[in-house]
Amino acid sequence: MQPYTDLSQALKEQDKVQVLDLSNHGLTEIPVEVFQLTSLTVLGLRRNQIEEIPTDLCQLTNLEFIHLESNFIGSVPTEIGNLINLTFLNLSQNKLRNLLAEINQLSKLQSLNLYRNRLQKFPVEVTELSNLQVLHLDDNQIRSVPATIKKLIKLEQLWLGLNFLRQLPIELGQLTSLTELHLGRNRIFQVPSELGNLKNLVLLNLSHNRLTEIPPQILDLRQLETLNL
Repeated sequence: MQPYTDLSQALKEQDKVQVLDLSNHGLTEIPVEVFQLTSLTVLGLRRNQIEEIPTDLCQLTNLEFIHLESNFIGSVPTEIGNLINLTFLNLSQNKLRNLLAEINQLSKLQSLNLYRNRLQKFPVEVTELSNLQVLHLDDNQIRSVPATIKKLIKLEQLWLGLNFLRQLPIELGQLTSLTELHLGRNRIFQVPSELGNLKNLVLLNLSHNRLTEIPPQILDLRQLETLNL
């Protein structure tokens, strides 16, 4: 489906509009007219200068994909939980310092991208997202990973590179759906042998850490195609 890139045209054909892409428009806020497009399933607002997600956006409950990467967003409203059909949320390259508990109401969410924000703690709220398959938390200021990470049983890709991690929880070894685990550019000095349980893992990035040895259980992963040390 061809996306609308002109808001005035989209308003004229309001009932037809399912995809709206206002990326690279120099917007400092989300135009209020967007909230009239109640049939929207895909909203693109990449590379603008937006500082706030208005609560009215969370009334567009048909939304499935939201692209808000490369803005200046510092927080997420509590009403985010109203977006019950959301499967993809990209908030990378913003100014988020934390997430609210209401994020865990997005029960259909499959992909959450929080790359290059200002998170100082792993947002434990996301471990309640039982359908999550892709989680980007790379290039933040995270120092530890909670044991509740084990709840993300459908997770296939986990990106945690370029943080301040020193240790890894053994519970990572319970994420048996993982195919990619990115842990490069941290301060990790030991890798738990439980990662040897990740029988579907094809890529493991441990580059630029402080490791002196790799457990043989990991080296014995026959399906592993890329091991970056």
